[in-house]
Formats: sequence, C-alpha cells, structure tokens
Amino acid sequence: MRRTCVPIGVMTACAAILTGLLGNASYGAAYVFSNVADSSGALNFNPGSSRPSINSTGTAAFVAGVDAGGTGIFTGNGGGVTTVLTSQGSPFASFNRPQISSTGAIAFVGFPDAAGSGVYIRSGGTTTTVSDFSGPMASYFSDVGINSSGTVVFGGEQDNSDRGIFTGNGGSVATAANTTGQFDAFGSSPSINTSGAVAFRASRDTSGSGVYRATAGGTLTPIATTDGGTFAGFNEAPSINDSNRVAFVGTEGVYTGDGGALTTVVTLSGTSFSGFSAVNINNVGGVAFLASLDNGQAGLFTGSDPVNNKIVTTGEDLFGSPLVDLRVGPKFLNDAGQTAFYFQLEDGRNGVAIASLIPEPGSLALLVSAGAGLTLSRRRRRPGLA
Repeated sequence: MRRTCVPIGVMTACAAILTGLLGNASYGAAYVFSNVADSSGALNFNPGSSRPSINSTGTAAFVAGVDAGGTGIFTGNGGGVTTVLTSQGSPFASFNRPQISSTGAIAFVGFPDAAGSGVYIRSGGTTTTVSDFSGPMASYFSDVGINSSGTVVFGGEQDNSDRGIFTGNGGSVATAANTTGQFDAFGSSPSINTSGAVAFRASRDTSGSGVYRATAGGTLTPIATTDGGTFAGFNEAPSINDSNRVAFVGTEGVYTGDGGALTTVVTLSGTSFSGFSAVNINNVGGVAFLASLDNGQAGLFTGSDPVNNKIVTTGEDLFGSPLVDLRVGPKFLNDAGQTAFYFQLEDGRNGVAIASLIPEPGSLALLVSAGAGLTLSRRRRRPGLA
C-alpha cells in the first residue's frame, strides 16, 4: 500500500489555517499525540522543571537531565530532539523552564557556574544576556516569556529590594510594574504579546489582588480584581494574546477579559470539574486549561464540557501505557490549537508530548485543500519555475 507522508511543518501550517477558519470550535474534537522525548532514551525528566513551552510552528522547548551527566535545554516536535544548550561545556550549571518564540529564539533563567542567576536568550547558537546579577537585579523569581520580536518578560528583585515585572531583549531593561507604586508582590509567571504588552498577577499595598495588563507605552489596565467580592484570588500565570485579551484562573473558574466585561469560559458550578490550575489563550481566541475532575482525574480541556472539550485526561492510554500525571508550563498552547505538556506513564516513563488537533471529516477536505494550496504556492516560488 502506498503511503503519503505530510511534513510536520505543513501539518502545523494547515492546522493553523483550519483553526483560523473554524475559530475555537472543538466540540467532539480528536487529537493525535507526538512523543517529543521520553526517559526511555538518553534524557531524564522532572515534573517541575521539564514542563515544556510550544511556539507557532509546533516546536516544543524543555529542560531535561542528561543521563551521562548534567542538564540541558532541548527542542523537538516528535521528529527528533535538538540540543540547544547543556551544562556540559557551557557557563551554566542549570536552567529554569525555557520559553520559545515563533522564530525559535529561546528565553530562559540560567544559573551560571560562577554564582547568581540571569535572564538570557539563545538564538542561532548565540547567547544574549537580557539581565543578570552584574546589574541592578539581585534575583529572579519568575518564569520568563518571549514574543516574536525577541522581547523577554520576567519578574525579579533589585538590589534595593524593589520587586517588579520587567522587559528586555539585550539592551536596556524596561519596568512594566514594580513595588514603588500600588503593588507589593507579583505572580511568578508573567506573559507578553507581540506588541510588548504584558499580563501579570499582583497583590496591592492596600489590600486585595488582581490580574493586570501593562502596555509597552506604560498604560496599566486592571483585567479583574478582588474588589467587589466576585473573586477571592487568582492563579500565578495569566496569558495574553495579540488582541490584548487576557485569560486567567480566578475563584472557581476560567475567564477572559480585556479591561471591560469578563467572559466566563467555565466554572465549577453545574460541571464535573473540581478545580482549575492553568490557562492559555491563543491569537484566534481559543483557550486551553488544566483542570481536575470530580472523579479524581486531571486533564487538558478547551471548554466547559469535560467530555466533548477534552484533549487528554489521566487514566487514558498514551504511548502504550496509562497516563498517571500531566503538567503544563506558562506557554503550552499555540495558534494551531496544539498543546505541549509533561507526562508521566504508569510503566515508569515520563517525558514531553504535543497534542495536535485532528479535523473532523467534514473539515478534512478543507484542510487537504489548504495543504495543497500551500504546496502549490511553495512550488511556484521555487527559483527557475515559471
């Protein structure tokens, strides 16, 4: 039987086209899972540090230990693993969870052999320092985020004990918010969009807390706060898309907003969900979130129906063994609807996987047509062809 193989890049591009055409429709959606890397090979994984990020091309970035010694940052999409940087032969002793941009640039908190820590970008084989202990920063308390232009967002504490959310790309570092104003503490995982707007959780000097958006021009907008009694608190990692819409986990639910009225994605009331712990929003308005269920399972979902909006749950077979645990990092959803996650299997294997949306039969012709269009377009642009 003749088999046709579609390159992963084309599949990702087609999925992105389909997602854009169909919006956030995921009712009854099915997914195919790619094993990016697992502990049956030369790497070992940790449920905390090995939570991956994913970019618009479907490439995941993650930290893993090396069986031969040391640790490193790696990338992959299910078709092989690329080594980005390791503690063997580099100035770093270890790394925090990396974030990967649409261009493949990787931002991370690194811990040099000498001492201290810093925020860095790795791109094209070159490491650029965004901020380190040789400047005014004393420590870094957050995961980082990176946008398509290579600007990184991070949280840190300065030598004068002021804490804040900062951005930079290797030049000067800008302050998005700090404790010299209305805030006294910040969440551990800010996010950034293409325009440089950042979203973060913060508690205030007076009382209460909220989820906020700060633009590159300095405009601060509260998305949701504990004022008024609707929310008692928020999770650490709000997510912002290029439309400046922010998704977050609040008291007993998942919500999105842009500074006006909030949209409720899902709440505990009237569902079989028992809790929510992470959410992402992509540039077509789609959301994915990590949640627990009343039956003790946990999983990734895209909407309020835990059956028809399910990506994957514990107890299901994954790569030949039941899934017993899954974790996500701050950036686990891309515009094609792909999600990246850490997994632990009953047979002892753990690693990093990507879930990719399979179009329903009625949409398959559209996807094939889109793929054919991409192929035809690419062929017409080849040099020497009329």
